[in-house]
Amino acid sequence: MYQNRKRKWGWVFVGSGVCIVTISFVTYGLVGNEKDVNSSPVVKYAEDDPTDTDVAEQKIRSILYSNGPENASLNVARPGEKIISKVEQDEMRSQKMAVTGEMPVPTYAKIESQPVQQANNNLHNIFLSGNAKNSTGIIVPLKEHDGKKEDTSFDAMKAASLTTLVQREQSNDVFRDVHKSVLKERQPGSSFPKQIRASKRSITGDDAGTTSRSVVALNELSRSAREPDISGGDEKVEFDSRFLNGNAKDVDVSRYAEGNPVMPGNYNLDVLVNDQLKLNATILYIDDGNKNISPFVTEKTLTQLGIKYSLKSQDKMKKAGEDYYNLLKVTPGIKVRFDQETQELNISIPQLYIENRPDGYIDPSLWDEGITAGTFSYDVNAYHSDNADDSSDSVYSGLHYGLNFGEWRFRSRGALNWESGNKATYDSQEAWLQRDIASLKSQLVIGQSSTRGDTFDSVAVKGIHLYNDDRMLTGAESGYAPTIKGVANTNAKVTVKQNGNIIKQVTVPPGPFEITDITPSGFGNDLDVTLTEADGREQHFSVPFSAVSQLLREDSLRWEVALGQLDQDGLYHSPDIATASVYYGLTDKLTTYAGFQSTDQDYDAFLLGSAVNTALGAFAFDATQSYATLPDIGKWNGTSYRLSYSQQLAQSKTSVNVAAWRYATEHYLSLSDATNIYDQLKHTQNQAQWVISDYQRLKDQLQVNITQPLDFYNEYWGSLYVSGSWNRYWSEQSNTQYSLGYSNAFRWGTYSITAQRSYDENNDSDDSVYLSFNLPFEKLSPNFKKKYGFTDVNMGLRSDSDGTTQLDASTNGNSTDNRFNYSLNTSYSTDSNQSGNNLTQVGGNVNYASRFGPWNASLSGSDRGDKQMSLGASGGMILYHGGLVFVPDNIDSANTIALVSAPGAEGSHVGSSDNQIDHSGYGVVTNLSPYHRNMVNVDISQLDNSVYLDNTSATVIPDAGAVVEVSFKTKVGTPYVFDIMTEQHSHIPFGADVYDENNEWLSAVGQGGKVLLRGMKDTGTLHIKWGEDTSQQCYVNYHLPARNDKKNTSMLLSSMLCKQNN
Repeated sequence: MYQNRKRKWGWVFVGSGVCIVTISFVTYGLVGNEKDVNSSPVVKYAEDDPTDTDVAEQKIRSILYSNGPENASLNVARPGEKIISKVEQDEMRSQKMAVTGEMPVPTYAKIESQPVQQANNNLHNIFLSGNAKNSTGIIVPLKEHDGKKEDTSFDAMKAASLTTLVQREQSNDVFRDVHKSVLKERQPGSSFPKQIRASKRSITGDDAGTTSRSVVALNELSRSAREPDISGGDEKVEFDSRFLNGNAKDVDVSRYAEGNPVMPGNYNLDVLVNDQLKLNATILYIDDGNKNISPFVTEKTLTQLGIKYSLKSQDKMKKAGEDYYNLLKVTPGIKVRFDQETQELNISIPQLYIENRPDGYIDPSLWDEGITAGTFSYDVNAYHSDNADDSSDSVYSGLHYGLNFGEWRFRSRGALNWESGNKATYDSQEAWLQRDIASLKSQLVIGQSSTRGDTFDSVAVKGIHLYNDDRMLTGAESGYAPTIKGVANTNAKVTVKQNGNIIKQVTVPPGPFEITDITPSGFGNDLDVTLTEADGREQHFSVPFSAVSQLLREDSLRWEVALGQLDQDGLYHSPDIATASVYYGLTDKLTTYAGFQSTDQDYDAFLLGSAVNTALGAFAFDATQSYATLPDIGKWNGTSYRLSYSQQLAQSKTSVNVAAWRYATEHYLSLSDATNIYDQLKHTQNQAQWVISDYQRLKDQLQVNITQPLDFYNEYWGSLYVSGSWNRYWSEQSNTQYSLGYSNAFRWGTYSITAQRSYDENNDSDDSVYLSFNLPFEKLSPNFKKKYGFTDVNMGLRSDSDGTTQLDASTNGNSTDNRFNYSLNTSYSTDSNQSGNNLTQVGGNVNYASRFGPWNASLSGSDRGDKQMSLGASGGMILYHGGLVFVPDNIDSANTIALVSAPGAEGSHVGSSDNQIDHSGYGVVTNLSPYHRNMVNVDISQLDNSVYLDNTSATVIPDAGAVVEVSFKTKVGTPYVFDIMTEQHSHIPFGADVYDENNEWLSAVGQGGKVLLRGMKDTGTLHIKWGEDTSQQCYVNYHLPARNDKKNTSMLLSSMLCKQNN
C-alpha cells in the first residue's frame, strides 16, 4: 500500500545457511550508501562509524548461533572492505533477481518452525530493549523448492517478498505487527500472507507482472478506514478503484491517498506512549496546509506524557488562547497511530526521548480535585429489648459530614444517642480540614487527627498534622522490595517469579543491570530470578525477600510531623504535644528510622532503630529512651527495646512473625501512661503510690504467629496455625494466651477447629475448643436454593473447661438479584452445674439493598421470655451544582467518589458494586483509589434499546476525598433504520457520510444502503455525501411515523428516496 520511499539504510546478510536475517538501521548517525533497489549487488555499505555495525554483528551472530545452524556464515560490509565471497554474491544476486523477476527463486534448505520462532523472539527482545533503536528485523523460514523455474506470481516470490518486507517500516510497532502475522499465518511449506505480498509491491514498485501500482481491494479500503492510521512519514498510497466492487467504486477515497485519513477537529482521546496508557487529553487535528492533517498538543500534555521535547515557534498554532504544537515535530523519531474506532492515540517514540519514570507513574497535574460538593451519610439503628425484669429502647445515629471546595476537604463526624428515660445527646467526635500537597507527596490536616502509630503508639492530636502519603506513589515505589542486580553477557531476558508467578519480566543489554521497580505480593517469599541469555543459556539465583513494616526501598523516605494539643478522653487538662518520625532506605536491604515525642508536662521520648532484610528473614530493632517529671515523685527515666521479625520459608511455605518488647527499667513510661499519671497527680488528691499502682506497666511482651500450609505430594491437606502472646508486668503479675488452629475443605464444604488456653493475672487457666462447619447446599443438591431459597448452613460447637457448651446453627439465602439477603439462626447452651440453666435462642434477620442504601431488621427470642428487635438503615447523599443525589452507601472520610451522569440510562449498574443510575440519570461509585487510574464503567446489558451510549467506560484519576464528575453522552430515542435509495433506485455507496441539517455528522451508510439513527426529530432532512462532486451528494426528507408500542425496538423505514436537489 505504500509507494517506494528513498531512505538511508544498511543491510546485514546471513547466507549459506538455513535462514535469512535482514536488518535495516535508521539510527541517527548511521548512514548508508544509497543505491537504486534494481542495481546489483544487493549489499549496502555503511559509511559511518563501524562500531554500530560491530554491535549489530555481535547481536545477530549470538541469535543465529543460539539456534544451531553450524554451517551458517555472517558477513558485514564496511567502508573499503570487500569480504563477501563469490558464492555469497551469487546467492544474493539470485535473491535480487527473484525480486525483479529475471530468474527463479533459488533453493533454500527447509527448516523446522520452532527454532525460527525462538530466533524471532530473541531478535524481538533486542529491538524492544532499545539497544538497536528504531531498527526492525525478522527471521523467517523459507519454503524448499525443487529447483525448477517458477513463474513470477506472488506464490513464486514469497522469499523475495519477505526479504524486502523489512524495509517497509522502521518502527517497533510495525515490526511487532509483521512478526505476529508471520508466526501466525506462515508455516514451512505454506504461502506467505497477503500483507507480505503487498509489502513487496510497495517497496519495489513491482507487482510481478500484474500492475506497477500499489492496489487495495474493498476490504483493504474499509480496513484502512477502521484501523489506526500512521503519521510521521511521507507515505503516499494509491488506490485502484477497479478493485472496488459494485457502486463502492464511486466512493471518494482521495483523502486516503496523502497524509492522514483524519478529519480536522478536536478529539478527546486516550493517549498511549509505546502501548502504555498515560492519560486522556484533547488532541487537535489541524490541516498544516500541505494536504496533511497533523495532531497538535499543548506543552502541558507533553510534560504529562513524559516526552522529552524541543518546541519551535514554526510548529506552533494558537487555539482558544492556548499554544498547541505539532506532535510530529516535538522530538526525533516520533510516530503516532490514531485508532478512530477505539478513540486511542498511540505514540511510538524511541526510549531515548522518554523521561525515566517508574511504571505506573502519573503526573500530578493529571490528578482531578473534583467538583464543589457537600456530602452527608448516616448509620441509624433502633433497638428494643424485653426481659423478665425490664424493657428498654435506644436509638443510635452515626453521622458523617463533608464539604469539598477546590483542593480542600472539610470532614466531621459525630453521634446522636437516645435512650428511654433520658434526653437525646449529640457528641461531636472529630472535625478537620485536609488537602494534599503534591510537591511533597503529602497530606496536610488541620484539626483533629491521629498519628500513624508505626513508630510510637498512635495518638490523637488537635492541631496540624503533616505526613507523606504512600498512595501518591506508584506500586513500584511504595512499600518495600529488594533490588535485583546481576550481569548479562548478551541482550538477555530477566524473569522474576514469586510463589511460581511471574511478577516482572524485562530485557536488559549486556553488562551490569539493576531492577528497582519490583512489586512483590505480601511480606515474604524469596524472589526467583532467571537470566536467559540470547544464546539460550540460563542463570538462576534467588533474592531474599522478607519484610517488616519498617523496611523501605532504597532512597525512599517516610515521615510525619504533628503539632497541637493531645486529644485524649478523661483528662482534666490536655497537654500540648509535638511528635515526629522519619524513615529512610539507606540501601535496598537496610532502613534506618528515628522519632521523638514531647509535651509541655515535662515528658520527652526519643527513638532510634534500623530494619534489615536478610536471607534468614526481616528484622527490625529500635530503642526508646523516655524522660518524665511527675508531681510529688520527681524524675522518671527509662528505656525500652523492641524487636520485630518476619520470615516466609519458600520450601515449606511457613510464615513466621514475631514481635518482642523489653522494658529494661521500671521507670520507663509511654506518652499515654505519663500523661494519665501526671493528670491524676496534678488534679486529684490521690496519693502518688496509689496512682502509680493503678497502672499495669509492662516489663516484657512477646507475640508470635506461625502459619503452615500442609502441602504434600501436590495435594493440599489444609492449613495449620499457632499464635500466642505473653505479657509480664513490673508488679510481677502476668497473663498468657495461646491457640492452635486447623482448617481444611472436604467434599461437601469446609471445616475448622481451634483450641485455646489462657492464664489471667492470678494464674487461673481457661481452656476452650471450637469446631465449625460450612456446608453449601449446592454441593448436596444443585436445585436446593431454587426450591427452598437458602444457599448454605453454618454450624459451630464451643466447649469450655468450666463445663459450658454452646451449639450454634444458621442458614443464609438471597434473592436472585442479590437485593434481599436473609438468615435464620438458633443456639443451644448448657452450663456446668446442670441445674436447668439451659438456654435456647432463635432469631432471624433480613437485609434489603435499596436505592437509598441498605435497610435491615432483626428479631430474636429465647425460652426464658427474652425478646430483642432492631431496625437499621444507612446511606448518604451528595449535594452539588446539579442538585441532590442519594448514595446507597455509607460515605466516610476515606471515600473517594465518582458522580456518574448518564441521562436516560436508568437502572444501569455503575462500577463494580450494585449501585445504579437513578431516574434523574445519576449514579455514584464510592470506592475509587486516589491518585491512581480508575475505570468507571456503565453496564448496559439491561439497558432499554431506546438509549445509546457513545462510551461505556471512562478513566479518572482523583485526589483523595474528591467527588469527580464523570459524564457519559447518551442518545435517547427510538432507533430507526433508514433504507435509502438513489433516484436511479440503486443503493447509496457503502461508507457514505450522513449529516443532519446543521451539517453535524450522524453516521455512515452500511451495507445495502441502510443507516441506523436514533434520537431524531419527527421531521427533517439528511444530507448524504460520498464525494465532493454534486453528483456524489443527495438529500433525504423524512417524516417519522408514530409508534404505539413501548418495546422501543428498531423500526425499518424502507425505500427512502435520496434526491440530488433538496
